[in-house]
Amino acid sequence: MVTIWHRAPDLSRGALVQGHRQVVLVERFNAPDTVQITAPQAELLPLMQAGHGACVVLGDGSVISGVSVQWVRSSTTTATVTLEADTGVAWRRLAYANPTQAWASQTAAYDRRTGPAESIALAYLDANLGAGALTARRLTGLTVPAGSGRGTSQTRTARFDVLGALVASILEPDGLRWRIVQTSPDSPTLTVEVTQPAPVPAARSLGIPGYGGPGLLSDWSYEVTRPAATAALVGAQGELTSRMLRERLDGTGALTAWGRAEVFVDQRQTDQSAEADKAGDDAVADAQPVVKITASIDEPLPVGALVTVDLDGVQITERVRSLTTTITPQRTTYKTVIASVQGADLDMDQRRLLALDRQARKVAAQ
Repeated sequence: MVTIWHRAPDLSRGALVQGHRQVVLVERFNAPDTVQITAPQAELLPLMQAGHGACVVLGDGSVISGVSVQWVRSSTTTATVTLEADTGVAWRRLAYANPTQAWASQTAAYDRRTGPAESIALAYLDANLGAGALTARRLTGLTVPAGSGRGTSQTRTARFDVLGALVASILEPDGLRWRIVQTSPDSPTLTVEVTQPAPVPAARSLGIPGYGGPGLLSDWSYEVTRPAATAALVGAQGELTSRMLRERLDGTGALTAWGRAEVFVDQRQTDQSAEADKAGDDAVADAQPVVKITASIDEPLPVGALVTVDLDGVQITERVRSLTTTITPQRTTYKTVIASVQGADLDMDQRRLLALDRQARKVAAQ
């Protein structure tokens, strides 16, 4: 069961959307969720306006909220509206080197922060979207909580990174999931939620018929792609023979299994070996082998949870990267992507933003 309320630009609740023929929810781990609604045109007209959106209340009471980013009308009696979750705003903002200064007045080289993963992720969000941001950059109605200091301690530097991608990369190592959401259609406020999905118990491991527990897979595929790099050769500050050079190697077993594959990482902006090493480690981590399982499942899995899949006796443990729920008046079906971070189920727009973020990092290093 799903209930859909129109939402005005000021986050106030509008009319109930009724008679929907199909609702497709794509929930993603640390990337914006999307919702596609097909319903009679008259029901969707309020949503088909710039800045308008909806609160989608699921059967368990959880909410996906967002704005309309595409709508399609035709000569038929139905229309389709696509919503992007409010989290998507962070993927359209940059993390300023100095968030307290306007763009044309930037004087700092980097915004460097140290602390537990959750704390620094929330700090970047507050400084670039929340109450700590310049007035023109604040997201209407957003409250960024203090958090509880979860995650390992780390030091991060930001210089015009895509904010959403930066926050996701900070929280990924500790399995923390974040999103921006309007928790109730009746409360015109947005908040940042950070949660830690619990692993799916081994007793509920997935498998094809004859293997695994009660969650049997159907219509599944399993994909493995070799790593793009297993050795990062980092060049920090200095010229020619005076340049600081660092080497960072894969430590997960990919180097041994797949062999040496080198990538150059330009870090000429720093003379700190720790920062250069971190950039090299990140480059190797980003280039890890792609492991991706796509499957139809009988019941939903918590997005972000670690789950064990048994394929012909071979066990793979990876994270639930996305859950697609298709709801029609007749039935509800589920499809999931269980993958390494490199196999995350992003849409084309999110992949484009990640590509821009990587290019921005290269430019910042020059």
